[in-house]
Amino acid sequence: MPEIVNSKLAKIENLFMTFVDMLREFHDELTINDCKYISKTLRRIANSVDGKFETPKRYQSVKWSNQRKVKCLENSKIYNSVREAARDTGCHPSSIIDCCKGRSGKTKNLHWEYAE
Repeated sequence: MPEIVNSKLAKIENLFMTFVDMLREFHDELTINDCKYISKTLRRIANSVDGKFETPKRYQSVKWSNQRKVKCLENSKIYNSVREAARDTGCHPSSIIDCCKGRSGKTKNLHWEYAE
């Protein structure tokens, strides 16, 4: 595991040094907006090293209109979305939706229904 972290850090360091070299080359042409973008990019790189990923603010409060909770009847587990259920069970999302709407009985031997 430490080798993976060290290799990621080495790659990030190489990218950062390339970035710094580019800044040195074009420093006379930079605008304030360029500097703000650079600062935001550096913050994202630092957060990715710490294991945190910064979700853009425009997506933080979005509740997708087609996101509905689904329930697997075999294990009674409730998922927050069809996508989450598909990732966890290996079923295709459209197959889960078909089961919930009554178009098909089951997918991969699992029965589904909307939880709400």
